Amino acid sequence: MHTTRRELLATGGAIAVGGLAGCPGVTEQSFAATPVVLPAPDREELALAETARESETITREGPSGNIEITNETAVYRAGPARDPSTVLEQFASGVNQTPGSSSVINAVASETGIEEVTLGFLDGAPAVAGDRFSIVIPEGARGSDAVDPRSMMALVPGPLTGAETGTYTGDEPGAFFPEETFFPEETFSPDSASGFRVFVPNVDSVFVQTPILGIEDLPEGAERVEPGETIETAETVVAARVADFDNPNNVVPSRQLFDRGVMLPLAGQPYGLGVLATPDASVAGQSANPLVGMDTAELLQRDAAKRVLAQTGLTDADSVEWRAGPRKPTEYPAPDDWEEAELVGTGVTPEFFIGVVSGEDGLWGVLLTVARITDDDHVIAVGAITRPVGTVDGGMAAVEGSGWGMDPDSDPPTLSQTLTTVSKFTVTGIGRLDRV
Repeated sequence: MHTTRRELLATGGAIAVGGLAGCPGVTEQSFAATPVVLPAPDREELALAETARESETITREGPSGNIEITNETAVYRAGPARDPSTVLEQFASGVNQTPGSSSVINAVASETGIEEVTLGFLDGAPAVAGDRFSIVIPEGARGSDAVDPRSMMALVPGPLTGAETGTYTGDEPGAFFPEETFFPEETFSPDSASGFRVFVPNVDSVFVQTPILGIEDLPEGAERVEPGETIETAETVVAARVADFDNPNNVVPSRQLFDRGVMLPLAGQPYGLGVLATPDASVAGQSANPLVGMDTAELLQRDAAKRVLAQTGLTDADSVEWRAGPRKPTEYPAPDDWEEAELVGTGVTPEFFIGVVSGEDGLWGVLLTVARITDDDHVIAVGAITRPVGTVDGGMAAVEGSGWGMDPDSDPPTLSQTLTTVSKFTVTGIGRLDRV
């Protein structure tokens, strides 16, 4: 995985754009937006770093001469990880070779082509059907048709082994981890309840790419398990690399695999918040800034917006190339179901957009939250979260089904996992943006 997507973007300087061809350059009028930023105390509280702040001046031809319009942009990126990071986040960090977990997909094993696994590291080698457990798939597992089974982790509920106890027969020491040190906030394995432990076989091999976690340096509350010891499985989730099972069958090719499942809301999930302030310029009663009245979907395809989106980490490529979208998802929270956000002191109702963009190592599915207001300036705030996908059509289906609907059983309605992640940063972050 290239690292360019995760490196912080250097703060940019002023960008001057020359006059139009055929115009000798006398500017009759100029308009400049007031910068909108996330204040330092709010950046610290939300664990966001300012990675870019830029001014861009463009020259347009007006009815009585040239018009200068100066836009202001600022971009903020989520920190790499919580401290301390959970065991699952450390596994993803090792696979992705990133400071934080980066993007991680969770899918039912049968959806990935795994029909059954045999737990060869337990006596009796119990078998578990693929529709009963899930697979954690970090983005670093993609890149070729043959997915490395060492790069994926299965989460198998212990009761599915068919016995309350079993003898550990692994090649290396394993370990029990308390639930709260392994999972971020909630579990992602079917049939699991709170208060369980997580058993990881062959710890050093599992975390070989994560030197901060090893069998000789387990976190507080973890218990070492030697080969030959008896372990309890009744209140346990077994977390093992797909490579540690005897017969994981054939995993589907990478281009199909990453169109499966949903994103996990891990602390290191890439997230960006960008804001573009552009003047509401008017000359002779006519708008001189086409961005102000533009439809949001069209605006997101304009160069000014795409530069901000690229800086939020929407892609690991140098620029944003939309392969599908942006468009509103078929099902998403209606205005009455969404808590109104505040943008520079004005109440707004966010809009949601999905799409697929190109990348260096593959395609990226995109989930965007956009808020806009117009007063002296037009301010556009965008929260961006991405996930790796394999194909354009499959990627659109994946982001369409990534939890944009409301939970019908909750009162009041609540957002599902994916939108909870987006709302936590986007709506709160948008509400903290302010003019300099």
